[in-house]
Amino acid sequence: MAELFNEAGYNTAYFGKWHLDGHGRKEYVEPERRQGWKFWKGAECDHNYPKEHYYENDDTTIKYWEGYSTYAIANEAKSYVQQHANREQPFCLFLSITTPRFPHQTAPEEYMQVYPREKLKLSDNVTEDMQEWAYKELQGYYAHCTATDKAIGEIIDKTKELGIYDNSIIVFTSDHGEMMGAHGFRPYMKHQPYSESANIPFLISYPGMDANKGKTADAAITTPDILPSLLSLCEISVPESIEGYDLSGIMKDPGKERERAALYMNICPFGIAYPSDEYRAIRTGSYTYVKTPSGPTMLFDNKKDTYQLINLVNEKGYTDIQQKLDGALMQELSRIGETAIKPREYYLKKFEYYGKKEFSEKYVIADYMDVEVVVSPNNTIRIK
Repeated sequence: MAELFNEAGYNTAYFGKWHLDGHGRKEYVEPERRQGWKFWKGAECDHNYPKEHYYENDDTTIKYWEGYSTYAIANEAKSYVQQHANREQPFCLFLSITTPRFPHQTAPEEYMQVYPREKLKLSDNVTEDMQEWAYKELQGYYAHCTATDKAIGEIIDKTKELGIYDNSIIVFTSDHGEMMGAHGFRPYMKHQPYSESANIPFLISYPGMDANKGKTADAAITTPDILPSLLSLCEISVPESIEGYDLSGIMKDPGKERERAALYMNICPFGIAYPSDEYRAIRTGSYTYVKTPSGPTMLFDNKKDTYQLINLVNEKGYTDIQQKLDGALMQELSRIGETAIKPREYYLKKFEYYGKKEFSEKYVIADYMDVEVVVSPNNTIRIK
C-alpha cells in the first residue's frame, strides 16, 4: 500500500501494531521491512495497553505510549493530521489500534462501568460451559470497543475541524473478531470460519458520498479487496499483480443487489501441532462454505441461521447450492495459484517456517485452547 501511494505523490505514515515482521514482538522493525511507510511510530506487537511500546522512525530506542495506548496513538494521529492538513501533498495515514483485543480487563474503568453483567446478553450459540467466562470477558471487550470508538471519533472530528473531512477517504475495519464462547471456543479465540471471528465491520466515508450516506452494501468484501478499491477511489492505477478485487463500484452504488463470494482462509493455524483444522472458505450474502484438506466441513445459511447452529454440509436439499459454492471457492483459489487445498505441512516446508517449539506449540496452544501441551525430549508434541 505505502509504496503505491508513495509513487502517487502521497506522504505516508504508520502508527501502532505492525505484526508482519516475524523477528520478535519487542524487536525494532528495520525500515526496509516496513513496506514503504515513510513516517513510522509503531511496533511489531504488544498487548500491554497501559504500557505499550513503540519505536519512532530510525530511532532504535524503545519507547512507551503514555497511558492507555489507544488514546495515545489516536492523539499522535491527530497531530499528524494537523501537520499535514494544509499541505499541497496528500497523505495516507494507517492507524493500527490493537484494541478491542484481549486482555479485556485493561480497558478504561469509565467504560467498564457502562457494561455491568446484568446488562450483558450472550449470543444463542455460546455453549453452557463457556457462559461464565464469556460474561467475564465481554464487559472488557465492550469497554475496549467503546474506548476505541471514542478515539476514532476524535480523529474524524479533527478532520472536520481542519476542513478536510469532505475531501478525505476514511476506512474503519479490523482483521478479525472474537469467538467469545460461541460454538464452545474460548472468549478471545479467533482463526475460525464462523461469523464471530470472520464477519467484521467495514465502514467507509469518501468525497461526494452524500446520496449513499448510511447505506449498507449487501456484498462480501475481504482484506485483499481494500487496496485496489482505495486506489481506484483515489484515481491511482491498480497494478495487475494485486490479488484483490476493485469494489469501488459497489461502494459508490451500495443499493444495487450483488451476490459475490469473498475468499478467506487459515492455511496454517499456529504451527504444526495446533488442534484446529486449516481451511479455505467463502462467504456470500447468503452462505458460508468451508472446506479442509479432507473435504467440505461446513455450510451455513447466514440469513436463516444467524448463529450458524445448523450445519447443512452434504444435506440432500442443499446439494446444488453446495456444488455452486464449491465451484466458486475453487475458482477463487485458482486465481491465487492454489488448485488443491494443501495441508499446513506443505506451507511450513515451502516457507521454511516451523517456529520455536516452546513458543509455537507450548505457549500459543496453551494460551488459546486451554489444553496441556507436553514437549518430549525429541521435540514431539502431544496435546492432552
